[in-house]
Amino acid sequence: MQCVRSVSGHGKIRGIRASQNGPRINHLFFVDDDLLFFCNKMEEVEIVRDTLHYFKTIFGQNINPSKSIVYFGPNTLRDQREQLSGI
Repeated sequence: MQCVRSVSGHGKIRGIRASQNGPRINHLFFVDDDLLFFCNKMEEVEIVRDTLHYFKTIFGQNINPSKSIVYFGPNTLRDQREQLSGI
């Protein structure tokens, strides 16, 4: 998925770290599954949303909401989770 690599390569999506000093991870691709990791900031969520919309437009493939899950870190407030999930 070149479009995710492009936005992550330009520093628009910071990703997460598995350890304090470890490298940042912003995506993992499998055969037909993608895992996207990004910070709980409105700007990053909007960039991911726009990137997925671009992917849909270019390749004609939809994201299946019933097969999609959003996880938040334990420090994300409930109000923030609801706000970001609505995007």
